[in-house]
Amino acid sequence: MFQLNLSVSNVLSTIVVTVTAVSWSYQAQAITIAGSSSGTWINPEAGAENPNAVFSGFGNVFQWGAPNGFGTGSNELSFSGNSFSTSNDSLVKLGDLTYFNGITLTGTLIDSVSLNTLISVTIPSLLDQNFTSKVKLSTTLNTGVLDLDADSIFLPNRFPSPTFNLDGTLTRLEIVGFSKDGGATTFSQLRVFEGKSDRASLYAKFVTIPEPSYTGLHMLAFSSLGGAYVLKRKLRRQKLVTNKG
Repeated sequence: MFQLNLSVSNVLSTIVVTVTAVSWSYQAQAITIAGSSSGTWINPEAGAENPNAVFSGFGNVFQWGAPNGFGTGSNELSFSGNSFSTSNDSLVKLGDLTYFNGITLTGTLIDSVSLNTLISVTIPSLLDQNFTSKVKLSTTLNTGVLDLDADSIFLPNRFPSPTFNLDGTLTRLEIVGFSKDGGATTFSQLRVFEGKSDRASLYAKFVTIPEPSYTGLHMLAFSSLGGAYVLKRKLRRQKLVTNKG
């Protein structure tokens, strides 16, 4: 009986391994995804320390702070969108964010502003997705020391991950974050000297969500169970013949 149970156990173990292998062997078919992205600045927040906040621009360029003849102009954030053609599960650049650090009056600044990013897919099907992320602005009092006078913006590092259907393929939009090396690494702060600018690019992926065929898995499981039953009966008959002998 030990041999019988061991053989059946081996078959059942094979079923589990086989079904597991099938369920994880799903390979997403490559699809072309094309479209464009754009960004607009919205919802500036001045905070209590800026009773005389000065700001302008709610398109892809946003300026804040009174320059008061210092010669550099206002602080500025801009976002340049991008046209893209990529495949699923590949990095795609959504656009470039540029920060210019101007010399401005205290009390006329902004604590934060939000970037509303719109992604318009045209291939393989028409789809619009947008998300909003807050950019925090940190300004220091100028002392005449170059390094100490540098100001910073803090970029978001958490983003929504919407799921949608692209021409019959279940897809999730994963925002990777801001990067300077093509999306290989990300960061969340740009620190810029007075009168200078710096840039970061926003990257994302269209990730295909596997949808394995449960019908096929069930058929495989039942077929294997049937084989186990036949094997069990065959081994039982062999044992009966051996006992009679």
